[in-house]
Amino acid sequence: MTTFEEFYEDTIDTVTSYVLRRCDASGAQDVISEAYVIAWRKRAHTAPNPIGYLLLTARRVLDRTRRGQASRQVTAERLYRLMSHSGPSAEDVALRRREIADALAALAEVDREALLLTAWDGLSSAEAADVLGLSAGAVRIRVHRARQHLIDLERTTNA
Repeated sequence: MTTFEEFYEDTIDTVTSYVLRRCDASGAQDVISEAYVIAWRKRAHTAPNPIGYLLLTARRVLDRTRRGQASRQVTAERLYRLMSHSGPSAEDVALRRREIADALAALAEVDREALLLTAWDGLSSAEAADVLGLSAGAVRIRVHRARQHLIDLERTTNA
């Protein structure tokens, strides 16, 4: 049986990454803290899929605190900033951020969410399925569909 402290240490990076993609840094700590308080109360660290439960909880906290606000562009900008250490020009950075944000925005919301959970958060299809309320097979299909759509967008952009 895992202690809550071990659970926290094992999951904090994934939860932080998940939350920071969905809100600004000033609100992220509140969302993360609330998600862990709920997980503590519900003894989520003893659940069969504790990370799935924790991310679902974080998602619900975000939904409750920021209903109706989309932060996809901010998310894409943060991701690009973290990944970009080579020092491209400000114009290139702005253009690439816009391309990433547009590509993500072009995906259906559930496809985008499935892709982000598996590709960026490193969740398995089963874990992502718990967060999204889908079957693992449905998540795999949605991830495949999202990747194919992004490949098609890249081909048409470079053609």
